[in-house]
Amino acid sequence: MSKSIHEIREALKTENNFVIGKLYKDNFKKISKLVLSNSGSIADAEDLFQDTMVVLIGKIRQEKFQLTASIDTYLYAISKNLWLKKLRDHKIQLSLNNIQTIDSANSVFNITENDKTYSEKLKGYLQKITDHCFGLIKDFFLNENNIEHIQEKYGYTTRHNAINQKHKCIKQIRKLKEKEEKSKKVV
Repeated sequence: MSKSIHEIREALKTENNFVIGKLYKDNFKKISKLVLSNSGSIADAEDLFQDTMVVLIGKIRQEKFQLTASIDTYLYAISKNLWLKKLRDHKIQLSLNNIQTIDSANSVFNITENDKTYSEKLKGYLQKITDHCFGLIKDFFLNENNIEHIQEKYGYTTRHNAINQKHKCIKQIRKLKEKEEKSKKVV
């Protein structure tokens, strides 16, 4: 990137789309290779890049932040750390990307816990989230609609908003799962 770190810092503080686009162009291929070679999908790589940018912008906004490596090296390091953390935290995480239909999930997941299959648990979680999130999750993962289609269908003004909403909906499912796991530990 030809801009000075000061110019990049100032542009990122204001979330300048040109600079973010340039960082994406310069770094996404490396980050997606990291994800794809470590049990992830291209959608995971896109999510990871977005999460990486959130971390980077947060760090850059801190007054005492000092960048000691190139911006590209720093982005890759953030991505690598976030992805490794996700892999470590991956116990029975929702792998909706691989499910074609909820009913066929039994053939994909044979994980049982207290006589309840993963698919049955997933169905239960999906029934408890908001209708909006259920539709969004279904469109993203089961119908495999692209982000542009989702953005248009749900009226999101930007791609970023659509991705953020997807994360919020997945978070609803994770919270339900965590709540269920906590209640089992108490009993």
